[in-house]
Amino acid sequence: AGATGLDAADAICQTKAQAANLPEPQAFVAWLSDRDNDAYCRLLGLGGKRADICGSNAVLPEAGPWVRTDGLPFADSLSALVSGRVLSPLLLNEFGQRIAFAYESFTATNQDGTGAIEGSDSDCEQWTSGTLDLQNVTFALLGYNTGTTQAWTESKTGASCNGTRRLMCMQRGSSAPLPPRSAKGRKQ
Repeated sequence: AGATGLDAADAICQTKAQAANLPEPQAFVAWLSDRDNDAYCRLLGLGGKRADICGSNAVLPEAGPWVRTDGLPFADSLSALVSGRVLSPLLLNEFGQRIAFAYESFTATNQDGTGAIEGSDSDCEQWTSGTLDLQNVTFALLGYNTGTTQAWTESKTGASCNGTRRLMCMQRGSSAPLPPRSAKGRKQ
């Protein structure tokens, strides 16, 4: 109660993960950047900017892999994710139910996991504002659930702060690599 900004977004992700009985719901965070924190760093459990090694003096750990709630792989690792090697679009909700329509999510995040903050309000006042300033209209970057490579986080479209959009929730940490995948197709 009383959380704002990124903390409030993370609380939403954790509540939804718990409702869906996902393992370690407290480890879920929103794939969301603001002017002080890149989504890349947040997924590592750190704050700050990727360019500043997420405020760490150490080599950053790897994170991932991630799978969708139906078990299909999303990305092998954080480095793969921010290099555009997304394996499956995010077409499902936290309960594993296919979403019947394309939706947009607030991300304010470029493909490389860094914040796409281009104005004083393109992070909706650090995700605390829901108002529309008609004199200084700026938009927070969106991602698409139907996208891979880049569009899943950086769709080149935005929404004003008074809009309602979803969040993309991902679990922090790392575990065993995904098993090898075979290429599907016809044998020649």
